[in-house]
Amino acid sequence: MTETMPQANAEPLFKLIVKNPAGQLEEIQIAEGGRYFDPAAVLWDERDGKAITAEQAAALDAWRLELRKVETRAQRNALLRANVDTLSAMRWDAMAPEKKTAWQAYRQALLDVPQQPGFPDAVAWPPVPEGR
Repeated sequence: MTETMPQANAEPLFKLIVKNPAGQLEEIQIAEGGRYFDPAAVLWDERDGKAITAEQAAALDAWRLELRKVETRAQRNALLRANVDTLSAMRWDAMAPEKKTAWQAYRQALLDVPQQPGFPDAVAWPPVPEGR
């Protein structure tokens, strides 16, 4: 009996979540007969030392990009909670107009982080305004 090689676009039989050498979680899809590869469709992923198809490499890169976006947004949200959300209404009312303007600009700059050209890898974090 001769075994046939699966198509490179075979539906995954199951998925694994694994930790790579860098300590990051990754989702790996295993197709039926996944131990066979079309040599023309295999790449070497130097980041974690696994042989994967070009399609899998693209999917993994897209997944890693989304993960970095989530992590950067979480960092932005932590800055909003720590610096902006802690301004009480009484402090805000007593604040000088130029300080209010500075805090409003800071808040807006944090909200605009995902629209920066380098997002999520090269973010220019705005400086926290002086005084409260």
